[in-house]
Amino acid sequence: MTLELSELVLGVPFNRHLRLEGAGEWLALDLHDEVTNHLGTMHAGALFTLGEAASGLCAVRALGGEFVEARAVTRSASIEFRRPAVGRIRTLAEPLQSAEETLELLEREGRASLDVAVKLLDRTDAEVAALRITWSLRRPRST
Repeated sequence: MTLELSELVLGVPFNRHLRLEGAGEWLALDLHDEVTNHLGTMHAGALFTLGEAASGLCAVRALGGEFVEARAVTRSASIEFRRPAVGRIRTLAEPLQSAEETLELLEREGRASLDVAVKLLDRTDAEVAALRITWSLRRPRST
């Protein structure tokens, strides 16, 4: 792929609106007025969006062009908030099953899913939230 993988995720209009940043394998979000809550910490919705975007980047990195070509959507998601998030929050994401198994199922059945675990970390590497995102992939029907 010629396009930087993180640009696929950072190019999503809502992610641009929140000012997500990233390169390589990580994404980050700085605390700024538009993403704060009534306590002055990062809003739960902003944290969720950062984690969901990081799961997408992880899925693209794991599955490559197959993820891009499939009709990939978030099917389910859960988040656990561990501590207030302040400052710059960055992501650490990993797939929970092998890319090979997912791609084999996608090829055989025309659909598959990929679970991704995401940790959101503050500047001290303390975990502020943890997410589990399930991506649903479906091959477009040929006409």
